[in-house]
Amino acid sequence: MGDLGRQHFYNRSDDFACSEPYRQRPRDLMKVPAFDGKKEWRVWVTRFETIADRLQLDEDQRLDHLLQRLEGQAATVAFTLLPPAVLHNYIDLKAELSSRFQLVETTKIFEARFTR
Repeated sequence: MGDLGRQHFYNRSDDFACSEPYRQRPRDLMKVPAFDGKKEWRVWVTRFETIADRLQLDEDQRLDHLLQRLEGQAATVAFTLLPPAVLHNYIDLKAELSSRFQLVETTKIFEARFTR
């Protein structure tokens, strides 16, 4: 019985056969911090997209994850200012958030340049 636990370590050729393929793992593995509207949108969404690509998430799964990751000002914008049709479409929601939060970044950069 003690050898069964060790067999996996000694038979290295079975390592890949024993683990399930990456794309078949549960889709709830995305561990991206929430987006609150204060962080840089471009960095956050690039990180989100990179992880979603690696997990091979489709648009519906990306939408589910994105909606769950919105907090603070970003959640207020999404859930109170955007029409329901946008909240049900990943591409549209991402475009709306991009247009709203990239503007905030531009304002911050502008203020930083002229306050020196």
